[in-house]
Amino acid sequence: AHAALGGTMQRLSEGRDALVDAASYFAKLGMEDPFVPALNFCAFFLYVAGAQSFLVDLLGVSTWGFGWLFIPLITGVMIGATVSGRVAGRLAARRTVRLGYRFMAAACVLNLALAAFAPPHVAIHVAPIFVYMIGSSIVMPTIVVMMLDLFPTMRGLASSLQGFVQFTLSGIIAGTIATILDGSLVALAAGMAAFTLATFAAAKDGVVEFKGTVTSMPASGFVGDWTIGGKAVQSTADTIIDQEDGPLVVGATVEAKGTPGEGGVLVATKI
Repeated sequence: AHAALGGTMQRLSEGRDALVDAASYFAKLGMEDPFVPALNFCAFFLYVAGAQSFLVDLLGVSTWGFGWLFIPLITGVMIGATVSGRVAGRLAARRTVRLGYRFMAAACVLNLALAAFAPPHVAIHVAPIFVYMIGSSIVMPTIVVMMLDLFPTMRGLASSLQGFVQFTLSGIIAGTIATILDGSLVALAAGMAAFTLATFAAAKDGVVEFKGTVTSMPASGFVGDWTIGGKAVQSTADTIIDQEDGPLVVGATVEAKGTPGEGGVLVATKI
């Protein structure tokens, strides 16, 4: 019994340490990464949480007509996911994210225009949400994979933390902001646009920035493999090396900027 208890306590300690490591790394990244998919989700979740007011009160749909919202919503998810799967490996991750954000931006602009000037017809006002879901479902898989690549040895834990952030934020939105905005088509459209701008700003086009201590670097020159703050970093001939604040040597504290590559390696654009 004592041996079993000791093994359990050791596993709990290891799990706690892994959780602290992942949480601290999210903090190093400015907490943007777990919030990108969460904010993306919340942008359209406003309409899910406020479906009763949106469909029945504002658009005059009967209580049997919720399919007017949810069928296009799910169809948009399926189309976006299909596109995301088809372009995977053909387009760079950043280009895939940009493609999705173009759909989302167009949907937000259209949604605002229709909310302000179009009559309250259900097909008209659901159409932008359908377009938004296509873009969102193109962005989401790529963003999540890019985030998980930062944690090659603890992907499951990182995914759980991201899910916790997403559903916690969604619950808060459903109980607060959605209830404030669901009385007006313009307010709901503005809320979607605001969350989209927030997720776009947080995504930073897939660029990751963090600070750490250099523990290893290329033997000669600056092109090659680095370890910065315990994170694997790869520099290329195109990487900007900035030594304005001091020389880049082992033991120096530096800031690395780049995009996640295969195996969680950060491909640096600037060190």
